[in-house]
Amino acid sequence: MWIIIFFDTFICELYCSWFVQTVHGRHFSRKRWEEFVRSRPIPGSPVAFAEIEVMLCNIPNRLDLMTEKMELEKEKEGIIIDNTGGIVVNIHVFFLNLS
Repeated sequence: MWIIIFFDTFICELYCSWFVQTVHGRHFSRKRWEEFVRSRPIPGSPVAFAEIEVMLCNIPNRLDLMTEKMELEKEKEGIIIDNTGGIVVNIHVFFLNLS
């Protein structure tokens, strides 16, 4: 059993990521982690425990992870499903000059 007390301590994002991954185990969501990093006022700056304490307690469930995995696969295929259930297709058009 680990007892870690941060209080006013700051740690770098790399160690913070490791800590969240360790707590969440196989339920760690890379997407949620990346959203957290992007939403910070100064990405890359040291992280306070207060910033991650809620995330540590909100361990994603299997359904969340399966939905996230399906969304990533759809994005790779060029299809994005929005929150309303509508489907938006990314169309890539290439023009070749054959003259």
